[in-house]
Amino acid sequence: MYLLNLGLNLWNILLLTASLVLGFTGSRWHVLVALFAAVVSALVHGGSVALLLGGSKLVKEHLGRFNLPLSILDRLNEVYKAFVPRAILGAATMPVVGVIGGLVGTGVLPRGVHWGLGLAAYAYNLWLVPHEYRWLKKFHGIVLEVSRRLPSEEAMESTAPHPAYIPDQVILDLHGKAKALLFIGLTIPLAYLGYRFISGFAIGWLAIPTLVVTAACLGGSLHCYLRARRLPLAGLPPGPGAQPLPTGTPR
Repeated sequence: MYLLNLGLNLWNILLLTASLVLGFTGSRWHVLVALFAAVVSALVHGGSVALLLGGSKLVKEHLGRFNLPLSILDRLNEVYKAFVPRAILGAATMPVVGVIGGLVGTGVLPRGVHWGLGLAAYAYNLWLVPHEYRWLKKFHGIVLEVSRRLPSEEAMESTAPHPAYIPDQVILDLHGKAKALLFIGLTIPLAYLGYRFISGFAIGWLAIPTLVVTAACLGGSLHCYLRARRLPLAGLPPGPGAQPLPTGTPR
């Protein structure tokens, strides 16, 4: 995983460098290459975050199910807290610079703002390359250690779990629906505005459908949230997804 991330990050830097050079030389290819580089940059960092989140979930599940040392969880949390916020920031930098570039193209902002933010984002992506490699290499070591500590296939069924272990469940209760609708409702207008500002082309015919779908999602989110809050008051169970977990439960 960490070697794959390194290779993708090197391609990311290559594309960002090409975009930077084309921008400073005034090439007409700058916008096209910059858009492609911004998408690749977001996918590289965002994909690494998604892989680490999924892997962390599996590691925690195995720690609880097979009662492995919880010191591994402390090391996992250390990698998580160091990697995830910085990688998410890396995923957001280049799309933001692209939006600023679109505003420069339409005359809303001066060119110097785009140049300054672009250089800062480029430097941050350069800084991320060795650090993401180091953090993901540590995570890879944690995964290997967990796999080595697992009991044999014959002993798996008889191995007692951690006393506070609760099997992981995916539950889409009212709270989950509210969060999902909120995420969708906020994402749709961002995609519309992002295209408008990056490309510089108006797509007014999509404005009304975007507003309608956004309002429907946000309204549905609020409806689910209010229903979830009323359930305990009416004496109804809030659902398994709302049950508090014991402190320190590995999940």
